[in-house]
Amino acid sequence: KADLTVTGLTAANRVYDASTTEALGGTAAVTALGSDVVTLGGTAVGTFASKDVGSQAVSVSGKTLSGTDAGNYNLVQQTGLTANITPAPLTVTAISDAKFVTQTDAVGYAGYAVTGLLGSETATSAGIAAGVSLVRSNAAVDLADVYPGVLVASGSATIGNYALSYVPGTYTIVPAGQLLVKVTNSNTPYGTAANSPIASVSYLDASSSSINNLSLSSQTVVGGATVYTYTDGVSGTASFAAMPAVTSTSAGGRLNVGSYSLVAEQFSKTTHNLSANTATVMGNLTVQPLAVTVEATAATTTYNGATQTQAITSGVLSGDDVTVSGMVNQRNAGSYNSSLVAAGADVVNYSVTLVNGSLDIAKANLTLSTSNVTKTYDAGTTALGNAVKVGGLTSVSGDTLSGGTFAFTDQNVGSGNKTVTTTGVMVNDGNGGANYNVNYVDNTSSTISNADLAVTGLTPLPYSIAKTQPAAPNADGKNVGSEGSKRSPFRDPVYGGIQVSPSGGIKLAADMLFGGDSELFALDK
Repeated sequence: KADLTVTGLTAANRVYDASTTEALGGTAAVTALGSDVVTLGGTAVGTFASKDVGSQAVSVSGKTLSGTDAGNYNLVQQTGLTANITPAPLTVTAISDAKFVTQTDAVGYAGYAVTGLLGSETATSAGIAAGVSLVRSNAAVDLADVYPGVLVASGSATIGNYALSYVPGTYTIVPAGQLLVKVTNSNTPYGTAANSPIASVSYLDASSSSINNLSLSSQTVVGGATVYTYTDGVSGTASFAAMPAVTSTSAGGRLNVGSYSLVAEQFSKTTHNLSANTATVMGNLTVQPLAVTVEATAATTTYNGATQTQAITSGVLSGDDVTVSGMVNQRNAGSYNSSLVAAGADVVNYSVTLVNGSLDIAKANLTLSTSNVTKTYDAGTTALGNAVKVGGLTSVSGDTLSGGTFAFTDQNVGSGNKTVTTTGVMVNDGNGGANYNVNYVDNTSSTISNADLAVTGLTPLPYSIAKTQPAAPNADGKNVGSEGSKRSPFRDPVYGGIQVSPSGGIKLAADMLFGGDSELFALDK
């Protein structure tokens, strides 16, 4: 078998996504030998040699070969493709922390939140945990107050497969008589309801300098927020909802990906142990990108003159501003591969895996012939034909026929039973005729009529007529005059089919064409 190599595919640089999948572009093609008929199908799949950042070789698989002559070939997938994987963005946010006045800072504070990790990676597996440090820039200060931006996370700009950016956090020193709510830091995928369980609720007693814990009495949902009621066990209760301090929502109304510090809302109290009419909430909610797959649907169809648009399936949530482009949108026959791109204001809320697919538009079958041809015999086989469609695809708007070579199979006369062959018709389809598999059939009902053939070159010869009255014919059938010995014509004599009249004119007395081709002519007398 001969090797037949796929060409025309391209590999593009992309951002790290924790997979080895590569979205291939371009249009796959093969060039068979001579007039061999093959069709390239299947979906081209690109795979990086490694998932990691850097220049990577891309292997190709998935294309298939079919058609009448496919068995003569070994299909060789395209080789030699490379592309770069660039670092994915990652945000490290120092989680806002708090302590009661006069207390010691906690080791490591409340830690930091990481947004943008992909796949199943964690801060540890991605190398982030070992490369990030956290400090309080005003560690010597111990006065009760709120200190924005003093918790500073820092580290390398690039760690592993990620490009890092750092966001500082707030540190609060809580005075005596104010409630401090500690919420367990939580991570949730985008579009999923947040769950931020309360770890502890306490206050610093101003008189005894002791920290007193409250216990949960009840919880209820008010206006979409969970309101917790805690009792001090002595004189009353305190109620609040722990909510993100600043909210940013998508077009679909969901909390955007990011790290959110929490505040107390819907606060109320009946206890006299609290002097402040607010609470400090220590905790963080991190919304991580939602992993979704956007896939171009592989399909095979046959050319019909209409533009074929590839379908996609997508896990993007309803209402979000995410658009997908790069689907195949083609009219002409061929093997095409999508090159998907996801964009839009809300695409940052997703970790998108793009899966490209092929759209194969097979050539349509088209059978051509000629309309009936009628001509007069000319000793040749030329025919003034007119190309017509006699089978295959029905008429496609805009596709026309022109030209062609037409010929009778022989030169002889015949009525309604002559054969005319057709070749070389131009199919004007906007693609050089490549949208069709063209077959030809003969017209078998054409006509070659007889040609006229005129006799020329004859001249009349004079002769005399005897003055005697005609006698009866003698025994040999010849008329004789009164003298009996002199032969005198009475009727117009006929010589070899030429009849001579007494007036001096001549005419052909009978058809006198002989020979193998005499039937091709009509003798003009």
